[in-house]
Amino acid sequence: MLEIKMLDMFLLLMETRSTSAAAKRSGFSQSYVSKILAQLREELEDPLFIRDENGFSPTAYAIEIEPRVSEALDALTKAVQPTVFSAKNIERITIHMMEPYIIAYGRDVISAIRQHTNAHIELLQWNKQSEQLILDGAVDIGVTTMNGRNQAFHEQYLHSGTGSIIGHESGEFVKYLVPGFNDYTNLYQQLAPRLEPTIVVDNQVLLTQLMDEYQTLRYRVCDPAKAPKIKLDMALVTKSATRRSAKMKWLTTLLHPIIAQPRTVSHLFD
Repeated sequence: MLEIKMLDMFLLLMETRSTSAAAKRSGFSQSYVSKILAQLREELEDPLFIRDENGFSPTAYAIEIEPRVSEALDALTKAVQPTVFSAKNIERITIHMMEPYIIAYGRDVISAIRQHTNAHIELLQWNKQSEQLILDGAVDIGVTTMNGRNQAFHEQYLHSGTGSIIGHESGEFVKYLVPGFNDYTNLYQQLAPRLEPTIVVDNQVLLTQLMDEYQTLRYRVCDPAKAPKIKLDMALVTKSATRRSAKMKWLTTLLHPIIAQPRTVSHLFD
């Protein structure tokens, strides 16, 4: 019997045309995605996707049913909404965002929200507690790296980024600490394996002031097709159980085009 999660996965496969990409986007393993695809093929009695010279291509039947499946799921979501949604009725919006992204996008995010609602807005730095706060419902949405979180979370891809070492080439290396992201990882060692930080800071203003004498790792948006040595995929992170709620659909629809748009993130993290 067809289940909603199977149809959700079908639409994701139609969008990504790849089981590995669908797995990354959904937070499930690739084997789980393949299992769902096998169940869909059995239930619908059609291969749905075939491998050809173009890659992972949908069949004529898959193309035919895609708009109907999408409309049906949207209709189901609307059917279970208890009230008519209005952003004007929202009382609070809480977003946790990695600091370089607050600098680059924070003002536009607040401005976009304020055009629709007078809700109390909290735009705070992503930290070690952010994931649990999303699950607890205390945080609506996060902007951070994709890391294959479990199925309790939904990750919506924004864009990819990379890093390069900048600053005084003979200066000491400064690690910019982003809580909840690089507490125990050292991405800069992918560029210079022997590099060790002698200074650690968690304030970007101070870090910028140090660059005449020291060096660090600078983050920037990149073309993922170029396969850089350091590659970070950024995402909107929400709670899976509430991602189809009217508030979350409105919020992600509002924020995604703002943050997905590449722009210079001139501040740093490593």
